Amino acid sequence: MDQFVQWFDSLCTQHGHAAIFVIMALGLIGVPLTEETAMTFFGFLVHRGTLQYFPTILAAFGGTACGITVMYVLGRTLGSAAVHKFGRRVGITDEKMTLAHNWFERVGKWLLAIGYFIPVVRQLTGIAAGVTKVRYVEFAAFAYTGALVWVVLFVSLGKVLGMQWGKVSQNAPLGIAVLVVLVAAGVGVHLLVKRRRRKRAGS
Repeated sequence: MDQFVQWFDSLCTQHGHAAIFVIMALGLIGVPLTEETAMTFFGFLVHRGTLQYFPTILAAFGGTACGITVMYVLGRTLGSAAVHKFGRRVGITDEKMTLAHNWFERVGKWLLAIGYFIPVVRQLTGIAAGVTKVRYVEFAAFAYTGALVWVVLFVSLGKVLGMQWGKVSQNAPLGIAVLVVLVAAGVGVHLLVKRRRRKRAGS
């Protein structure tokens, strides 16, 4: 982790918000960069005065949106056969794709929004949406909204906590698990209520 932090610090000090954009884009494409740790550290750099808050949010959001869009386009244009053939080269295994598809079947397009909070899954939601031919308008609405919430949350935590930013990354797995359960429960209740309303309307 210390090596990542030093690397992030060096890149952001030298290249500023452009480095943030590239780091987040690569993270969503599949390069293992521990994005929560990175974003919280970006927030700390804002606290330290190395970076500015709103440009940091914009750069992180832009990189995230770019990364997941690239994966969506690849899934939609190449299809599942190409993903199966070439995916392993960038860490996209059949097992991971099956996991993403199972999540997609359970929560639908909401996975594009909440998937950022689930390690491994967030790198696959875009490509899964592309393979299953989700319309771009729907993809954008869910994926970009979720990206903004994800980015603002972790960058803001780093900014507020300052020198204590590392506590977020240490407790991130538990916090993410709780958040995912709460969001999934909320989505489940929403879908259940919507289904009952349709039944009543039909009857």
